[in-house]
Order: sequence, then structure tokens, then C-alpha cells
Amino acid sequence: MKVLIVTYYRYPNGDAGSVRQHSLAKLYEKIGYDVTIVGMGYSGLNEILTHNGVKYTSFRHSEYSKLSKIKNFLFYTSKLKNLLLSSKDGFDVIHIANTNFNILLYLKCFASTRNISLVHDSVEWYSAKQFKLRFISPSYVFKHIANKYLINESFKVISISKYLQLHFSRKGIKTIRIPIVFDITEMSMNYSVNEKLVITYAGSPGKKDYIEIMLKGISELDLYCLDQIEFRIIGIDENTIKKMCRRYSINYLKIKDSLRVYGKVTRNSVLENLGSSDFCVMLRDANARYAKAGFPTKIVEGLICGTPVITNISSDLNEYLIDRFNCILVERCDSISFSQAIRQALSLNKYTLNEMKKNAYDTAISHFDIDLYKNELEFLLNEEKCNTDNKGD
Repeated sequence: MKVLIVTYYRYPNGDAGSVRQHSLAKLYEKIGYDVTIVGMGYSGLNEILTHNGVKYTSFRHSEYSKLSKIKNFLFYTSKLKNLLLSSKDGFDVIHIANTNFNILLYLKCFASTRNISLVHDSVEWYSAKQFKLRFISPSYVFKHIANKYLINESFKVISISKYLQLHFSRKGIKTIRIPIVFDITEMSMNYSVNEKLVITYAGSPGKKDYIEIMLKGISELDLYCLDQIEFRIIGIDENTIKKMCRRYSINYLKIKDSLRVYGKVTRNSVLENLGSSDFCVMLRDANARYAKAGFPTKIVEGLICGTPVITNISSDLNEYLIDRFNCILVERCDSISFSQAIRQALSLNKYTLNEMKKNAYDTAISHFDIDLYKNELEFLLNEEKCNTDNKGD
């Protein structure tokens, strides 16, 4: 039995989407499927390579130019068509993650004529306020139309959140929920011992995370507290941080000695920094659709590294996070609440902090190991119909 994972993610380059597809590929393999990923990573064009045991290829041109971007878009479908038609034994399952209209519609038609199971990995539903063009942003429009109309009973769906699971099951679509998951055997926990309280944000906050509120909250601490913390920011360069501080009237000079700004780094470096931190941090607008529909990769990566989190509750996090057990909860998504949470973290003794680190890792083992979801994936792939009497459960 063969699975083809088709995605625009830059697999295997380590972005959150690629990390998820790698984990799902491993999960397919654990239940007996042979998996190949087709992505847009920086690999040899059309070569079949291997990443941590998973076969993959790329349809991305290696050169950096506007012309190559246009070529990537225009010729992706034809390259995919050639791959599908040239496969000796064909594919039993086509798994789709983060594609465009053309790819989605082509694969929907291709699968229907060849009795191939279509699986859609649903991980987001944008909010219009995330984009400058709001409701007419192409990304927003495509995701909205796909979730509302294009993903229908011809698909089986893996939903990352209860919000998406409920949406698709109400449409009569067979769906399961798999949050962010990892092969725990590939991860390790690190008990860090730091002189200061080390908190780390890692990500690309532009459309989702409220890094400006975190910076504002840090700036509202007194100098004594500021001297006791090290706030690592990964994924954003220092100039961007300075511009953000000017835009939101944040006293950069007051906080700069407490900041360690790393810019973009490798995923291994992200995990090393998370593992050597006392807390990882994230804030999202819990009432926004994007936060309800998605699930934060960075929170799970922190837990798997044995790093408790400082965050407000969004998505399904209330199922996994317990205040003062594996996290410090931020009451509201504002700077005052974030400052209060940092002060709580500073008040912890080393014994309590180490207990929270152990609890964080135990939470990851109990909820986010791919082995826990083998039965769900097997159920999704069998021919049993969706139970419409129990939608969303």
C-alpha cells in the first residue's frame, strides 16, 4: 500500500508544516504504508531522496529568481501528473496538505477516476484580519473556499483541532483529529540549569503570534526583574524588533539587555534553545478563527523538550495545559497579564521549576507521540462510513 503526500511546504527544511507532514509520514509507515512526499524544498530537482527514513522529492527550481517562482507555480501540476502516471504500481492514498486550487482540483479529479483514497490534512482556517487585503486576500479566499466547499465527501480529513473536526464532520465527511505529533524516539529532554530565567519565543509571528504584546509586557517589568530574565527571540531579526518597538511605543533601550535575538536558525538550533530554556512563550487571540482552527507547533515542541510554557489558552490547549503544573497561564492576551505571568515564573524555586519541566515532558509523552494515533489513522483509511450520529466527537 502506497501513500503520496502532496504539499507546497518546503519539506524537509524544517518549517512547522514540513515537520507535521514528516510526522504523519512516519505515522503512515507505522501502520504499514510506503510513503513518498512531494514538496517544494531545496533539494535536487526530481531526485528521490531520504530524510530520517522518509522518501521525498521536490518540484522546486534551485535558482532564486522571480522567474523560477513563476515556473514553480506553472509547472507543478504537470510534474505531479508525470509522477502519478509514471508510478509503476500507482498510489492507494493521496494525502494533500497546503496546496492551491489547481492542485486540489486536479487531484480530486484524478483520484475519483482511479479509486484512490483522498486524505486532506486540515490545519488552519484563516481570519481576515491576518492579511492586509483582509477578505480579498488570495490566501484567505482560497482557504475559505476550500474548507467550505471544495473539501467534501470525496475526501477523508485529518483535522488538527476540534474546531475543524466539528466543521468537517457536520458536512458528513469522515474525519479524525490528530494534533501536533512527533516521533518521541527522535526527540530528547534536557534539564537546563540557568542563572537567569530563560524564556524563548521561536516562530514567525507576522500573522498569528502577538510578539509585540510580549515585548510590551517585558518592558513593564521593573529593572530588578529585567535583570533576572533572558528573553530569547528566534525567527525575527533585531531590526524588525526595533521597528516593532517603535510602532507600539515599547521602550527598547530599557529591555535590550534582557533580549537575545537570533533571527532565523535551523530547526535543530530551535530545539536546542527550547531545551535549554526554562519556559517557551506564545500569545494568540483566542477568539480569532485562526487560533480556534489551528494548533501551535511551538507549544508541543517546547513540551517535548521538557520546557513548560507561558501562554494564554487558545485552540485545544485547555485539554493539555494545567496552570502551575506544566505551564503558567496568561489570563488575557495583553501586556499586563503577560507581565504578571513572568513575575510568577520568577517566583518559582528550582525544585518547582524542575517538577514543571518533568510534567511538561510527561504531557508530551502522554498526548503527542505518533504511536498514540495509529488506531485513528487506520480507522480513517478503512472503508467504514462516517458516523453522522456522533458528529464532532
